[in-house]
Amino acid sequence: MARLLLAWELGGGLGHAQALTALADALLRRGHAVDLAWKDLSVAGAVLGERLRHPRLRLWPAPVWTATLANMPEPANHAELLFRAGYLDAGRLAGLARGWRTLLEATGPALLVADHAPTALLAARGQPLRRLLFGNGFCIPPAEGPWPAFREWETPAPAQRLAAAETRVQRVCDAVLAGLGEPPLPSLAALYAADERVLLGWPELDPLRPWRGRGPQEGRHWGLPASPPGGAAPGWPDGEGPRVLGYLRATHPAAAPALGALQAGPARSLVYLDGVTPEDAQRLDTPWLRVSAEPIDLAAALPQAQAFVGMAGAGTTLAALSAGVPVVLLPMQAEQLLFARRVVAAGAGVLLWPQEVAAGLGRAVAAVLGSPGFADAVRALAACQRAVAGTGTGTELHAGRPGAPAAAGAAPAADGGPEDPVIAAIARRCEALLEN
Repeated sequence: MARLLLAWELGGGLGHAQALTALADALLRRGHAVDLAWKDLSVAGAVLGERLRHPRLRLWPAPVWTATLANMPEPANHAELLFRAGYLDAGRLAGLARGWRTLLEATGPALLVADHAPTALLAARGQPLRRLLFGNGFCIPPAEGPWPAFREWETPAPAQRLAAAETRVQRVCDAVLAGLGEPPLPSLAALYAADERVLLGWPELDPLRPWRGRGPQEGRHWGLPASPPGGAAPGWPDGEGPRVLGYLRATHPAAAPALGALQAGPARSLVYLDGVTPEDAQRLDTPWLRVSAEPIDLAAALPQAQAFVGMAGAGTTLAALSAGVPVVLLPMQAEQLLFARRVVAAGAGVLLWPQEVAAGLGRAVAAVLGSPGFADAVRALAACQRAVAGTGTGTELHAGRPGAPAAAGAAPAADGGPEDPVIAAIARRCEALLEN
């Protein structure tokens, strides 16, 4: 038995927690002990459920940056993204890094699995453990610098600004490492040095694919883990007509106009609205719309849906596409917008800016429902990716999709069915790292 620490530091929503929970399940079934250090413990009850009682699973709060910085421009590259996570000031980042170092010492993992967790990686430098990066493409920057200006929809930021950001972040990292008794980084990209890079999702939809190198140091795309079971059973509005599933957040600037458009029909819509109370959710219901204050069981709902409306979170969007469902995406920040642009380029969905939602959402939903081109693109995209999932090599058929056999040697899942092949392959890779 080995002990592993699964860390989540940056990013929001349920995607990080759900993916790490699936991996924790696979590791626990193999007899290992798992510590979870999560940014947001408020989702733990809903996502982990009875797993919280497991004798070999422990849950910890992740040391995270909570301050809001005023007058900060939108991040132009990954270094500026780290500014918003505490990397402007070595004095304050040192506290977070010391918190992570203390957590590593308290848990004593043989392997750190870092999901958007740069400060966990910083604190782990010089420690006797292996490291595995885990997450969607935006969370794992290119292995070699300089990091790109990723706001491709705008005039590129000046090279001097990008270089200055990297220099400042590396200087901050080096000062923090000195306080931990560790040598400086050889380069800023070395912050994300790891024994393995596990990129979740499909190569064509990797937000940073245009800037990745071709060497093995970049890591591999392992496909999409199946949507974990759990959540509210889908309760669609009564009647006839197509079904539209939605995952939105109450704080999204376009949430109100999006709900207004869906309330008008003619599709029957079921929307999980993160951040709404059950009472307010019920007040939003109309004959065409049902709003849920609880996450909806994607594994149950997506096979019943003909379209999906979301904020371009990688997890839910990839789950919809994998189920053959075209999407309408309402991105709110750079990561989501980059990913949405990849989906649109593949012909699998429509992107709407916040100011376009009130007038355009109804037309966009009608387009993805009425044009066979969207459904054809989704099917073609999903079919191409079955060779990627669960292997990271592109040579093995994805065993987790309908009509395909279970992966060879897959352990049984908690419900007695075959284990998800993507997660099974990643768990086996974790074990290989532990053995070497």
